[in-house]
Amino acid sequence: MSQRGLRPLSIIPYLRTREGRLAYGHALKRGWSGILDQFLRKKVYVVDDDDAVRDSMCIFLEACGLDVHEFRSAREFLATMCARPSGCLLLDLHMPEMNGLELLELLRERGSQLPVVMFTGRSASVLKERAQRSGAVMLDKPVRDDVLLKALDNAFDARAQVN
Repeated sequence: MSQRGLRPLSIIPYLRTREGRLAYGHALKRGWSGILDQFLRKKVYVVDDDDAVRDSMCIFLEACGLDVHEFRSAREFLATMCARPSGCLLLDLHMPEMNGLELLELLRERGSQLPVVMFTGRSASVLKERAQRSGAVMLDKPVRDDVLLKALDNAFDARAQVN
């Protein structure tokens, strides 16, 4: 029982984490504040076809307290996400099928103002310019942790000013 006599989310058997779920007992030990943190954290959608890069980014961002959702491709992101996702999109520029720039332009055509931080391991100035014109922040791989966090922080600030 919590201080107010309410049982904190005892009807929810687990919370989703990167590994799939958080143990029921652990959720109860955390109480209301821990559970609310799960829902109030800033969301980041990581879209990258490279498993190693995507996994390491997701682990780092989760360790920083962000609510991270990962996708292997632009098409998987589009198929899974609602029409107006909240948060920030962290997007690889070069992917098969649909590249990051095509996804960004499609989202803008649909009216999405989702902030985008795009990263690339190749320097293609024409593509970088197109991405920046569509409102994305461009970063070069390998991305330093502090630079990534600053870019995400700026993206969240920009989103807050729009809303």
